[in-house]
Amino acid sequence: MLARLRLLARADGAERRSEVLRDERTGAARAALLEECGSGRWSNILKVHQLGLLAWLLGVEMGDSAELGVAADWLFIVHRCDPALLPAPLRSARPEQFTADGLAALLDATGGREHALTAAQEFIAGGLGWAATPQEAEAISVYVRGRDLSQRDGTEHEADEAARQALAALPVRHWLRPFALELAASARALLALAQGLLGSEEAERLARQAIEAVPRQHPLLPRLLAALQSYRVLALGLLLMNSESGRLDVLPQDACREAVELGREALGLLAEDDPRVDNALPIHAQAVFLLLCGDPHDRPLRAELLRHGKIAAERCAGSPDKEAARWLELGNSLKALFLLTTDPELLRELIDALGTANRLAPQGSLAAAKAARALGWAEFRRAAGLGDLPGLNAAADHFIRVTTDLGLPVAEDTPQEAAERALARVEAQNELQGVLVTRSELTGDLGSRWEVLSAQPEPLPDIRTGSGDFHEVISLRELASARLDQAQKLFTAQWLQATRDNRPKTLLRAAEQLRAAADEFAAAVPEFRHLADGTHRTAAAAARQADAMESGTAGTAEEMTAELLTEGSPDLLLDDTLFGREDDADQDVTAAPASPEGPRPSLDGALALRHLKGHEVVRLRLTVARQEAERAVGERQRGVSYADAWSRALAFCAKAYADPAASPVELLPHARFMAEAAARLDDLPAVAPLLAAAVRMSGALASPRFPRAEREALLAEYAGGLGDLACAAALSAGEPAEEALAVLEAARGLLYANALNSMTELGTLRRDRPEEAARFESATAALVAAQEIPASSGLEAVTLRHRATDRWEAEVGRIQGLAGFEDFLQPLTPARARALADRGPLVHVTLHALRSHALLVTADGVTAEPLPGVSPSLAQEWTARLERAGADTDAAAGEVRAVLGELWDAVASPVLGALGFTGPPESPADRPRVWWVPSGPAVFLPLHAAGRFGGTADTRHQVPAGTEDAGGPAHPAAAPRQLPGANVLDRVVSSYMPTLRALRHARLRPDPKGRPSVLAIAAPGAADSPGRLRWAVDEALDVRDAVGAGRYLPPEEATLPTVGQALSEHPWLHYAGHGAHGALALGDELLTPSAVDRLSLPSAELVYLSGCDTAKGAASLADESLHLASALHLAGYRDAVGTLWRVRDDTAAQITEDFYRELRGAAGHHPAAALDAAVRAARRRAPDRPDLWAAHLHIGP
Repeated sequence: MLARLRLLARADGAERRSEVLRDERTGAARAALLEECGSGRWSNILKVHQLGLLAWLLGVEMGDSAELGVAADWLFIVHRCDPALLPAPLRSARPEQFTADGLAALLDATGGREHALTAAQEFIAGGLGWAATPQEAEAISVYVRGRDLSQRDGTEHEADEAARQALAALPVRHWLRPFALELAASARALLALAQGLLGSEEAERLARQAIEAVPRQHPLLPRLLAALQSYRVLALGLLLMNSESGRLDVLPQDACREAVELGREALGLLAEDDPRVDNALPIHAQAVFLLLCGDPHDRPLRAELLRHGKIAAERCAGSPDKEAARWLELGNSLKALFLLTTDPELLRELIDALGTANRLAPQGSLAAAKAARALGWAEFRRAAGLGDLPGLNAAADHFIRVTTDLGLPVAEDTPQEAAERALARVEAQNELQGVLVTRSELTGDLGSRWEVLSAQPEPLPDIRTGSGDFHEVISLRELASARLDQAQKLFTAQWLQATRDNRPKTLLRAAEQLRAAADEFAAAVPEFRHLADGTHRTAAAAARQADAMESGTAGTAEEMTAELLTEGSPDLLLDDTLFGREDDADQDVTAAPASPEGPRPSLDGALALRHLKGHEVVRLRLTVARQEAERAVGERQRGVSYADAWSRALAFCAKAYADPAASPVELLPHARFMAEAAARLDDLPAVAPLLAAAVRMSGALASPRFPRAEREALLAEYAGGLGDLACAAALSAGEPAEEALAVLEAARGLLYANALNSMTELGTLRRDRPEEAARFESATAALVAAQEIPASSGLEAVTLRHRATDRWEAEVGRIQGLAGFEDFLQPLTPARARALADRGPLVHVTLHALRSHALLVTADGVTAEPLPGVSPSLAQEWTARLERAGADTDAAAGEVRAVLGELWDAVASPVLGALGFTGPPESPADRPRVWWVPSGPAVFLPLHAAGRFGGTADTRHQVPAGTEDAGGPAHPAAAPRQLPGANVLDRVVSSYMPTLRALRHARLRPDPKGRPSVLAIAAPGAADSPGRLRWAVDEALDVRDAVGAGRYLPPEEATLPTVGQALSEHPWLHYAGHGAHGALALGDELLTPSAVDRLSLPSAELVYLSGCDTAKGAASLADESLHLASALHLAGYRDAVGTLWRVRDDTAAQITEDFYRELRGAAGHHPAAALDAAVRAARRRAPDRPDLWAAHLHIGP
């Protein structure tokens, strides 16, 4: 371009001048220079000068206003440097005249176009005002060479030398000297970077000289300010890297503040659309971050960081790679500040920034790998702190994406990019291990931990590029840190497993491996040896634990961990500021505070505590609470004061139980332990809040994250009887009966409340919301498929199971947002419980060794009636005696009579008396309804048939005239019979419900409409079987005839597939046959509770199960009501009839006949009333044989 301008200066005449200006070689030179300069504002001032002069000549020559506008932009920059660099009349122009119109007016006012063109030619011929002497010209030439060298890689030394030569040759006040100073500073900084250094004091000194040499309006000033700011930032970064502590708060605040002020001044001088802002913003954001390290709670400064960081990223819109990189830079700053403060607000901002980077990064790019890994870390940290399993799984997805795709080598990567990509993969592998360990600790899922223990770490990649520059130094340092992190995560998993399995040799090997990893790290990064020293101490502590385990003197893993981390000062665990659990912006949490009493921990101890995950903090607090509770019990036994130890135990519990990261497999056994300790201390009320919290956690044990068998096992092991225990504690603490009821309800029916393929509220959903039910079932099917994938298939397969559960739980949440389904799979609120009593009282029977009660729910509220005469052990004894009822002997009948009498005195009589039902009404038809909702061992008790019996020797108990039941001949009064009025059947009509929530959903179902149709099934057993039911076929046929419409399935046709298809065609189901271990025998197959939910029951109304034990479940899952009658009820049948024990064939057939006669008779009885009438009639026929009639019960609304 300079050659074309000089040719133009020598052009004779207007024609030749015009020819040169319009020549395509001039255009090509201009285009090349424009490409080099971009907008020109940050480029070589000499090139800006040339471009401006050419645009001026073209605009003047052709009268082109657009060219004059271009000239105005370029030449105004030059004018601000030195007006002497412009020809007349531009040299005398005022700043406001540098516009297209302003320059046109200037031409008209100063002699016209020809005069201006001639002046320009003469100016160019005279050297463009660049140099007054040959020495200056040579200096300019050297400057130009230095500028060119600075744009190339590997020429840092040459560029630095050229810049210094130019600076030495230029006069102090020469217009180019500030640019030469700026070039020299930049060259010195680049040279330092190439030498593996991060900052240069010489670069800072040269930049300051340049700033002092220019006036405020000089166009170079913003760049000089930004350059000095960047040098300051680099120097501070170097100081931080060389800090032995590695802590961010060691930076000198004055230097950080100066860096921020430099950036503010630079940005204040630039227009919003000035391209130089694009470079200044990220540097300024970094300076603000460094200042924040000294006071990370400075809200205005944090807002400034976010504002400039976001603007810097948004200004890169249109270039996804660059924009993602800017968001990543902001994320790195936010991550460091979060680690200083553990401020949840910073973590949210971090996740937002990294989520944007992850979304914008081009697929397969290095930026995508970095963004996914960084976002995974942030989501992992948030989820681990909250115990959020879906969040953990989302983090795992990011890490898996990096390890299996984004972190793999790409042919197009440069050596540096390949190194960074490999490092991102190693870090993602480490973090994925952390996710798996955390997930196993939160849920009890040992498969995830075994994936970590059995995984063989891959060799670390060779990421050396051979450059030896700063970037390679940093990459090697980060790789060494990743290797140490990998070793520490593996050690953590090995430590937990070895201590829990009591394997000292395994623990010793793990300690040796950790020590070797620390040595490797120290050799690779000697300046960070202090981190290796801390790891050595951890390994040494583990070795001591192994020795203690070998000698039998070691405590539990949790006790040893607590002792190691708190260094004998467990009260540290009460300080939430160590773990980021308090949103106190004024609290300085950059260092671990001293415990309330006792010594401060070492730096390593404080850092270890600070970086514990949420569930790890909870476990340590529970461990200390257990130790203190044991101490309290021991002190009471010794007769000394135990108040302090017990108070401390409760304080640690309060912290742990309120933590959202608590694991149910940790919390529930601990709650039982605390209840036992409280009972020994006569202080059960103190643990009521703890037990209530444990109840709320118990629902997680029924999560479909586990296969059904595991869920049943977990509930049986951890949750059995927890509701009764929590209810007793709540009442002992003086809590309202409504609150005690809410706690009890929340602990029951967990399998069917959250079930997969089992007793759920899906029947109602299918009928009322078929589309939502289909979505829910689709999510359920996906979860079943995921559960069948063995964990040995790999880390991703393990995560798939949890991902499917996340989808299922999301569907549950969506359903709970539908009108009428707000309580879908949720415990019932006290207000809704009271509303359910509009048709009659509800009686929740809860048994506990210290306090047994009946919670009476009426329209007026909830009250607690003490039941001092019954306990869980007595209820279990009654159940064992009732199981002998199937023997069909006089002795068995006598046992049942005795149990029913004792049950009346201990439970039924106090309950009915408290409800005001003190005697039978004038007419049996006037008896009110009562719903029994027993829990624990009480679920096996025939509360509906309780009553005293009188015998032949007691004439006071003969039946008064007029009180005998209608419908059959009176039994002789001398036979044993229930005393009139002293039994439940005489006073109320009874029904049962598994939970109050189940009752509410049953009442949401529409009332039966139209003529009923019954599917009557006979399953008497094989013809040659001694247990063949003689009356089953006749019973089924009689039922079909009594109903008047339906289908009879004979034994040979009553197969599971046939029954499943026929059920959808008939609203009533009657089964007459064998009940086998909680299932119905259908040919060679069984209809089990788990199979019921897969049935399609769009019109289900009534099911009658005339078989043995069809309303009796397993004792280990008593609170789940896991039996056929309840399962069919919950799957859609409004009303269900079943039996509590073995029943006799002929008696069952007669009760069935009476039931359907009452149900289809002129009175049109409700199923509950129809069964009540049938049982009362059976009682009349055999008053001394309650074993034949007391087993039948009704479930329904």
